[in-house]
Amino acid sequence: MAGNDPELRVVRQNRDGRRRYDEKGKRALVEAALRPGVSVARLAQEHRLNASRLRKWIAKYLMEREKATSLVSQEEGADERDSPHLGSRRFPTGISFGRGRRIHRRYAGA
Repeated sequence: MAGNDPELRVVRQNRDGRRRYDEKGKRALVEAALRPGVSVARLAQEHRLNASRLRKWIAKYLMEREKATSLVSQEEGADERDSPHLGSRRFPTGISFGRGRRIHRRYAGA
């Protein structure tokens, strides 16, 4: 392992051989794996992990990050709808296609 690689500690090992790792170390390892040019398989091998296990951690991390991002954007949208300035305005919404075709014409903010 390189000197600046994250340390992954085993918190508990079950009788069947399954290991539980500390969350801080897992997150640091996932963030290291997401850096450009890093081989997930090599990083997993350096930390005595199966590459599929590290990929599952990466997928879980990305899903949690996406969920947090969408919650923040929903909260920001609620703030805009609650604003007295935007609530009193009417503005058209819809989808425009080439040659002047437009569908779904409706006014929002009413």
